Amino acid sequence: MLEVLGFIMLGAALFSTLSLIIACLAKTRERFMGIGPVLTMPIFFAGNAIYPLALMPGWLHALSPANPLSYSANASTTCSE
Repeated sequence: MLEVLGFIMLGAALFSTLSLIIACLAKTRERFMGIGPVLTMPIFFAGNAIYPLALMPGWLHALSPANPLSYSANASTTCSE
């Protein structure tokens, strides 16, 4: 259980850092609210947190190894078994 908590904390820190970087580059709240979802939604849907890799199309399955959310989802499911 501690391993799962550690992976969740690490993943949360990673995505919080990504949001902070986007916010620093955007400079205004309105720009951040427009840019943030454009970058984070593909990360969310290209990861295997929602759908297993076997159900993904080939092009999306090829992008999955570059997605940090995939590693977080795999680690938390592996540790909880």
